[in-house]
Amino acid sequence: MTDTAPDPNPYRLPFTRDEYVAAQLLVRSRAEAEEQANRLFTRDPNLIGITVMDGDYVLVALVSNELAERMIAARPRIGELVRRAQANREVILRAYREGLRGP
Repeated sequence: MTDTAPDPNPYRLPFTRDEYVAAQLLVRSRAEAEEQANRLFTRDPNLIGITVMDGDYVLVALVSNELAERMIAARPRIGELVRRAQANREVILRAYREGLRGP
């Protein structure tokens, strides 16, 4: 019998839905964080793949040191960016929040 349960990580991202929600909660409301996660973790059969921005990886990295290490392992070229974001966590989170508010 074929397993018909939805794949919890259909695009094989280096973070889980819960980890992504935790990252989004750093800069968004719970409803907005869940909406963002649904877009990323609900497989659309009409899409071949997705693109996750470096900023998403950096935001996930700000949740914990373990996640930061995992994001660097998954995307070594953003390692320095992750380390700088960790060193300036509150400044970076403020910039994310301001960016989401728009002009």
